Amino acid sequence: SGSDEIQIPTRPAKVVDQTGAGDVFAAAFAIALMEGKTPVEAVKFANVGASFSVEGVCMSAIPVRSVVDGYITRFG
Repeated sequence: SGSDEIQIPTRPAKVVDQTGAGDVFAAAFAIALMEGKTPVEAVKFANVGASFSVEGVCMSAIPVRSVVDGYITRFG
């Protein structure tokens, strides 16, 4: 009834360290919106970035842009 809820799947990740995942998500989401992506596209972009960021320790796991874009291109 009036709900516009959208389910957005996440990228499977092997969690090593969750520290900073929310910060990565927030930054990636803001960047995507600033680049003109829709909110749904921005969430997908942020989800992928944050998912990579938990697979290592601290800042060493934050992905570069080409990794995130490559995953989205390949898997949607």
